[in-house]
Amino acid sequence: EALKLLASRLANEPDLAQIQQITGRSWIVYNSPQILEMLGFSVSERDETQKTALATINREDFLRRFNRKTG
Repeated sequence: EALKLLASRLANEPDLAQIQQITGRSWIVYNSPQILEMLGFSVSERDETQKTALATINREDFLRRFNRKTG
């Protein structure tokens, strides 16, 4: 639900129109990259010391997957 809420805000709030990529670095991405990849994110930059990884997805793909109005 949080991803759908974020997609709705990205699609409808003019202040967020300049955002072209959604990223997140977390231990969750590090421990479960396959889940993020199933959601359409690319996983990279694994930090073995910090036990974190980076997940990224471009705006169009994110909205296509999570915005109810566009599919």
